[in-house]
Amino acid sequence: MFGYIRPLKSELKLKEYNAYRSVYCGFCHALGKAGPFLRLSLSYDFTFFSILALSLEEEFCGFCQKRCPVKPFKKYGCVKDNEKFEYAAALSIMMLYEKANDNLSDREHILSSLLLKGYLKKRYRKAADKYKEEAQILTYFTKNQKEAEKNFTSLDSACHSTADTLSKIFSKLSKNQNKSELLSRLGYNLGRWVYLIDALDDLEDDLKKGRFNPLILRFKGESDLEKIKDFAKGELSVSASMAGDCIEALELYNFSPIIENIVYFGLYNMQKAVLSKSRKERKLIVNG
Repeated sequence: MFGYIRPLKSELKLKEYNAYRSVYCGFCHALGKAGPFLRLSLSYDFTFFSILALSLEEEFCGFCQKRCPVKPFKKYGCVKDNEKFEYAAALSIMMLYEKANDNLSDREHILSSLLLKGYLKKRYRKAADKYKEEAQILTYFTKNQKEAEKNFTSLDSACHSTADTLSKIFSKLSKNQNKSELLSRLGYNLGRWVYLIDALDDLEDDLKKGRFNPLILRFKGESDLEKIKDFAKGELSVSASMAGDCIEALELYNFSPIIENIVYFGLYNMQKAVLSKSRKERKLIVNG
């Protein structure tokens, strides 16, 4: 995942923002237990995944206070260690490992990818041994995504691998069949949204440098940026709206105002930020 799924802070109450930060810190500690340098991979997307996983549990594990490695002289509110954080950390490790493999096969960022792969090797094996099915899903994701982009036929075909991967991962958050199906649909629409917004974010650079971008191919190489952006905005809004329908239908026991904020406000705010005219404007929009 890419770091786009985040809340709109200005629409969160103080207690909700503090609760969100507590999940963020709890997931950061889980990454730190797996390996101190893994904290550098901390993302908003996996924080959302963690908070969604926690929201589906009737019995909440509770809060505690922990010291932050970056600011060790102060204690911060933190969600207690739990298996949901461990699961999210394992997925993050496996995804990073597959990304390093992908970079090496494409001969990109070779030195950093070799170092990352070496650092993750034992951690990947440990995570993959425990979560075998998830490891297979993420391995096939890289292969399928490459194939879809190499043999581009439509925008949806290019989106499908990312969407399908998140669909399968999200569906595992509940053993209840109805909830699992809703989570699968939620994951699919969020995966499609993430793939599209990443393509939109890279649009201008990809157009200048002649790189692959599904939005450019959708318009057969046209250079009318505003036309492409308007189309992308519509497609993103459709996926965000469908994700919202899934959230509305899900029974959430904890953190529901935060999850609703992210899906109903945060996704659209990020679209606005990516479509902004300058870095300064984007920063202001993202920070809410």
